[in-house]
Amino acid sequence: MDVKPKYVTRYTWTGKKEETKTKKRKVVVGTETIEKSGLLGKKSVEKQITETETYEAPTGKFLTGFPDVEDLADRIQKICNELDASGYDVFDISPIQIGDWNSWSHTGQTGGAGYGYGMGITRGAVITGKLKD
Repeated sequence: MDVKPKYVTRYTWTGKKEETKTKKRKVVVGTETIEKSGLLGKKSVEKQITETETYEAPTGKFLTGFPDVEDLADRIQKICNELDASGYDVFDISPIQIGDWNSWSHTGQTGGAGYGYGMGITRGAVITGKLKD
């Protein structure tokens, strides 16, 4: 007989949020026929009708200190549903944070005029389940 543990934990993480840049592009929305006159007479020519569309394009760079929270939420939901289907009630979700810092110096060297800052970044979560009665 397989005995399930009374408590189980699962860990999940999040990636960094990818930086995007607003860009514009022309999109063909239709065509129209126009008459052109030249030395050899008139001729019909089709011309494309375009509109400018704005979109967010990934840059391939990731934002320091900005976790992909949507991804983390999806991962937590999936684990919670898996625990429930396995006979466990989820009773705790604890965030995992790491510290990070950055600094800038006016001279480009340590010391001198500049600033520094620290931050706590959510890197994941531990989900704990208890066997249902």
